[in-house]
Amino acid sequence: MLATRITNIVRKIGTSAPRNSLPGGHIGENLPIKLGSPLRITAVFAIALGIGFTAPIIFLRYQLWKSQL
Repeated sequence: MLATRITNIVRKIGTSAPRNSLPGGHIGENLPIKLGSPLRITAVFAIALGIGFTAPIIFLRYQLWKSQL
């Protein structure tokens, strides 16, 4: 009986907290990109991850190249 009450309270908090805490009322409303097109989301994430993972490698190669001169 106590477990079912706790479960119900947690369920109510878990469903109402995300809904009430966002300014727009919709999940994903406050993201910097629109979630309408899956192809666009994939492209944006691929570009962001590509830059994030390749930039340190390019900087390292440049420093190594500069030290050899």
